[in-house]
Amino acid sequence: MDGLIRELSGTGIGCSIDGTMINISYADDMVLLSPSLSGLRKLISICECYAEAQGLKYNSTKSELMLFKAGSKTYDIPPVKLNNHPLKRVERVKYLEHWVTDTLNDDLDLERERRALSVRANMLARRFAQCTIPVKITLFKAYCQSLYTCSLWFKRSQRAYNALREESSIPDVGVRDSTNSYLQLIVDRVGLDCPVLAMWTCLHVP
Repeated sequence: MDGLIRELSGTGIGCSIDGTMINISYADDMVLLSPSLSGLRKLISICECYAEAQGLKYNSTKSELMLFKAGSKTYDIPPVKLNNHPLKRVERVKYLEHWVTDTLNDDLDLERERRALSVRANMLARRFAQCTIPVKITLFKAYCQSLYTCSLWFKRSQRAYNALREESSIPDVGVRDSTNSYLQLIVDRVGLDCPVLAMWTCLHVP
C-alpha cells in the first residue's frame, strides 16, 4: 500500500495541504479526495492498475461516492466507476467509526457519541458498583472522559451540542444527595481529578 500511496501523492491530482497531496488510508480502507470528477477518475484508475498488478481487486459494492456540497445547491453528476461498476452516491458515510456527511455537519457524529457515552456510563454503573474507589475512578476516566473523534467536530448545531452536554451532565445532576457509592465518589472527586465534571458541576449548582 505504501507504493500506491506514493504514486497517488506523486500525481499532483487531488486536494493538497502545503503542496502535499492528501489521500487517507488505514489498513485496506482508503479515501480518495479530489476537487473534480476527472481528477477522481484518474486516482481511481491508478488504484485499479495497482490492484491488478498485485493480484488484488477492489470491492465496488463496498465503495461509495460522496460529493461535498456548497450550501443548499444540488448537483447532478455523471457516474463514477470502479472496476466498470458505478459507485453508489451517498449523503453520509462512516469511516473508522466517524460519521462524515456531504454537508460536513457533525450533528450525526455527535449523536453517535452521545449514545455511546450513555451505553458506557450505564455499563460502568451496572457492572462495577462493588469495585473499590480507585478502580471506579480509573474506569470512569478511561470510559467516560474520552469522546471519540471529538477533536474533529467543528460544524454542529446548538441542538446537537446541547443534547450531548445534557447526556454528559445527567449523572452529575442527580448525584449530590445519592447514597450510591459510585455516584458519590464522582461528587467527592469533582474539582480534584476531573476538570470536565467540575465544569459541568458549575453549570448545575443550585
